[in-house]
Amino acid sequence: MSGVRLLSAVFVTASVCVLARAQGDGRRLVLDADACFVKAEEMFGRGGYAGAVNLYKKAALIRPDYAPAHNGVCVSLYNLGQLEGAARACGRALELQPTSPLARRNLGRVLQGLGRLDEAVEQFRQAVALKPDYDEAHYSLGEAYRGLGRDEEAARAFKEAVRLKPDDAMSHNNLGVTYYMLGRYAEAAGELERALRLRPDLAEGHGNLGSAYLALGKRDAALRQYEQLRALDPELASALLRLIYRDRIVDARR
Repeated sequence: MSGVRLLSAVFVTASVCVLARAQGDGRRLVLDADACFVKAEEMFGRGGYAGAVNLYKKAALIRPDYAPAHNGVCVSLYNLGQLEGAARACGRALELQPTSPLARRNLGRVLQGLGRLDEAVEQFRQAVALKPDYDEAHYSLGEAYRGLGRDEEAARAFKEAVRLKPDDAMSHNNLGVTYYMLGRYAEAAGELERALRLRPDLAEGHGNLGSAYLALGKRDAALRQYEQLRALDPELASALLRLIYRDRIVDARR
């Protein structure tokens, strides 16, 4: 029975890549990379990454120089947590399209997941050089810089991401966190307030803003963040509350 299911799966994978094409007075069935790719995109959009990767691979097998198919394999494997395979697929996509900012960013994200942050930074830098208004690449660059402890450079990258996409709450949140790490607490609070205006349900934003308020000596404001956070993420709320009362104990001992 399992063999029947396997054969059926193989047949379905192949059949969705088949198109009927005119040939003289009749029609012939051919494997078509574009048909595979379209079906893979549909499956990827539904979160079916395992099925999508098979279809992307089929498209790449039919047409080995089909860069979008290799890129699809890369992103699907990334979402499945198979980072080594994703890196190989991204590398192949980049060989075929070395000036693609999307391929650069995707490879950078995979390298970041593998902990190869210096290499990831280089890919993100090349992505924004190719497409200066690529807000997602600036955001990824900021994350990689912050992972390396290069907070000044991270702040510049996140600030550019915010400039390009001012309605993105996570860019404001991460810029705020980076300002906090740099000791620029008032600026941190300002960015985190903006993040929460855009996304009031962003739990980490409330926790981060509470920490920024504490650094500014605004305990009552920090407690208000705790109250809002408690309904969103009780565990994170407890961590913030411990931080608030720890600071009170320190003050009492002075």
